[in-house]
Amino acid sequence: MDSRFLKSLISVIECGSIAEASRREHLTAAAISQRIKSLEADFGFELLHRVGPSITPTDACKNILVHAKQIVEDVEQLSYRVHRSNSANCLRLGVVPSQITPRFIKKLSGLIPENHVSLFHDISRNLYSKLIAGEIDAAILEQPAFELPKTIQAYVLRTESLALITSENTKNLSVKEILASRPYIEYSPDPFITSRPRQFLSDHGLFLQSICESSSLHAIEIMVRDGLGVSLVPHWRHFCDEANDLHLIPIVESQYSRNLVMLNSKFSIAPQSLQALISILSEH
Repeated sequence: MDSRFLKSLISVIECGSIAEASRREHLTAAAISQRIKSLEADFGFELLHRVGPSITPTDACKNILVHAKQIVEDVEQLSYRVHRSNSANCLRLGVVPSQITPRFIKKLSGLIPENHVSLFHDISRNLYSKLIAGEIDAAILEQPAFELPKTIQAYVLRTESLALITSENTKNLSVKEILASRPYIEYSPDPFITSRPRQFLSDHGLFLQSICESSSLHAIEIMVRDGLGVSLVPHWRHFCDEANDLHLIPIVESQYSRNLVMLNSKFSIAPQSLQALISILSEH
């Protein structure tokens, strides 16, 4: 029996649907369904009730669920211990590209030379997959839009409000007036996370045709500075680190803010190293 199949079963039960579980597991719905069928063949009984789009565990499944979760946790703990024994004193840290700024690098140097640090940068979805697979010890990214497994700890490093950026001084215009009258450059984050700009536009009845979409905050900043349009983006620390000629208008409603979090496995980092990392990054 493959513990990954048990993990998929747990995801289906927690998500309430195979489609949502497939997004969490980064697998196709067909692959998730095949894993469930394989488990049912091994156990000799049905594991799930399917009523329309909703899925619930059978009574027989409920009887084994606690043990299944324990097996998955034990396997993940063993995997992390093997990885850590092969990379002693090496901290493998994944970071989304927008967070790698001079301020971040300077803060991170506080962990050296006590720890060797290997830095990985990638989109949120890939960093999360690497963390789950034990390929990295911690990941800094925007808070995922789904409930995290119990084996993953999350620490909020800071909250960033949504903001409108423009190359013009538009202090006499409202945010809605600016958006309605200027070309719009869309910040399109990884589907893995919630798009706060799209949520804001939808809530305010703004249906804009963007001239360009990008998941790179650096690229959007350059385009806005060159006068190609305006954009709704997180108020990220780069705007504080670099002197530039952009005008920034914060969106005060808190529901459009995003949390930058550090995720790590409960088994991946020694407590003292974890606290040192949180302390350093919370100041970033």
